Amino acid sequence: MKKQFYIVATLILITALSGCGKKTGIEPVPFGGDTTPPYVTISYPPGDTVQRFDRRHTITITFSEGMKQSTVPGAFSANGVTGSFYWLGNTVTFVPDTAFAANDTVFVSVTGNALDLADNGLLPAFSKWYLTSDSLDTIAPTVAAHQPLPGSEGVSVGTNAVANASEQLSEWSAKAMTMRDSLGNEIAGNCAISVGPAAITFGPGSDLKYNTRYYVTIDTTLRDLCWNRLATPYTWSFRTELDTVKPRVVSVTPAAGDTNVTVNTTITIKFSEPMDKTTAQGSLSLIPPVAFSGFAWQGDTLMTTSLADTLSFKKQYRINVNNTAQDVNGNTLVSSYSATFTTLRGLLVLCNTANEIYSYQQPDLKFEGYLRPYTSPRQIRISGDDSLAYVLTRNGVEFIQLKNHNNHAGTVNLPQTCYGLALSPNGLQLAVTDTTNDSLYIISTATMQKTGSVKTGAIPKGVCFNQGGKVAVLCWGKVEIYTSSLVLQYSTIVPNNGEELVKGNGDTLYAASGTGLSAISFSDGSKVFNDLTGLSNHPFGLAFSPDGAHLALACYDEQSVRIYSSTGGAVASVTVGTRPKGLCYSPDGTKLYVSNSGSSNISVISRSGNTYTLSSTVAVGSGPWGIAVTP
Repeated sequence: MKKQFYIVATLILITALSGCGKKTGIEPVPFGGDTTPPYVTISYPPGDTVQRFDRRHTITITFSEGMKQSTVPGAFSANGVTGSFYWLGNTVTFVPDTAFAANDTVFVSVTGNALDLADNGLLPAFSKWYLTSDSLDTIAPTVAAHQPLPGSEGVSVGTNAVANASEQLSEWSAKAMTMRDSLGNEIAGNCAISVGPAAITFGPGSDLKYNTRYYVTIDTTLRDLCWNRLATPYTWSFRTELDTVKPRVVSVTPAAGDTNVTVNTTITIKFSEPMDKTTAQGSLSLIPPVAFSGFAWQGDTLMTTSLADTLSFKKQYRINVNNTAQDVNGNTLVSSYSATFTTLRGLLVLCNTANEIYSYQQPDLKFEGYLRPYTSPRQIRISGDDSLAYVLTRNGVEFIQLKNHNNHAGTVNLPQTCYGLALSPNGLQLAVTDTTNDSLYIISTATMQKTGSVKTGAIPKGVCFNQGGKVAVLCWGKVEIYTSSLVLQYSTIVPNNGEELVKGNGDTLYAASGTGLSAISFSDGSKVFNDLTGLSNHPFGLAFSPDGAHLALACYDEQSVRIYSSTGGAVASVTVGTRPKGLCYSPDGTKLYVSNSGSSNISVISRSGNTYTLSSTVAVGSGPWGIAVTP
């Protein structure tokens, strides 16, 4: 803890003697020009008194503001005696070359020729007198006693060094006292002069080190009030106490319970005292495990590390600091530290033409980087625990661990003509459609193997599961519904040229086909309501709101997104970018994200009830299509 030391009230007297304690910097000139003349605020010896002072006594004068120092000697007079001028801030000390006459009157004056920094003359001119004695002080001051005692051991790390002097000291003497450690490093701190008794005190700016020898030196800068200086430097030493205090963790970033942590975070640990860096670094771990890429230290107490991997989105992690961490004197941490934090949700955008997958923080769309390049990424689904992204590319389905930008888990090779991708509600299966080979493929997410396939109607595109494991496929002019064993159960006619399927409330599924929407029951293949037509020349992406109230339709040719109720009623329409394809809602339903394949950006639509408003646009790579928010 930073120490504070207090100078006795009589320091005020010494301040008057030498001017120390007054303003120590040059006064700024007010804007528009300084027209206020300076004046003398205090002087010593005091004027017009019968008290008598030593013939060699210095004279100090403090001005109300910064002065042009070169103008003062010519304006100053003290019985015609010459001397030297020493400045400290706005205070000047006159040291006479010869002693004043004994038992005489000294007349001190400063005329208006003394100028401030704006060339204003002193007003009023200064004039005073004081009396001299017959004494002539030529005796140098000495060090009378000090603390800590020379050679003392076990001294508190919070100690000050104090030396008593044989007589009153000039404030200039504050420069005379220094402290160094055994390696010769000077200790930062503050020095001050006091009276009653006369003393000089050095206060270190922070606690000293444990079990360390320190050397205190008073050099010949030490002067008394008649400018006699210490004859020879004075030095003594002492050793501080042994360290028996255990360190502790003061603070950690990310903080305990923080739920807004970026997946590219750094970890910072603040310790209560200087640490052994090797044991401190070895004591840190993250669960689930993530490797550290390196450590940096600010001093010996603040440790920061970067992560070799990005964290998973919307996942809880635990920071552990084991009590094997030691301070520089071998004391172990008083107790282990352990606390959890949670990362933010993520938004992933597949740029089909650019062969890139962009990664963002979902709440504020802060860019987090790229997943490794993939050829023609089209559709994306994310596991319920946020650990894996399943991405349909021209080569098949890629399994990507989201904790790392480049952590590729495996590939299920499929024909280049695959188009639609769906993840079963239980997360165990993927369904993929093949438009050229008129096929539906089933893939196990556990084994990354294709476990089944079936021939479908012509040009299958959209695909989705229901809770019971059935699979619906949107083909040319119809929706086919298959059992979990891939037996065709129902075939329902819809307008030609379909794109997407999405599951809605209960067992209802919606199809973007022809010029509008169709709603079909998974249970028996019947129409839930009559087909909506004339909505778009090319209806494309679909998204169902988390609250089950709304269905969003991407209108490819019209550059808009149209919102409908789950029963088919029109709700809203929002103009977006060129050729919108992909749609997804945020988990709380307050945001709708749109990938605009023709304008290489995504639109962010804000939702409040039935009101939808375009709130922002974010540039991405060319040809954005698939888009998903982590669950």
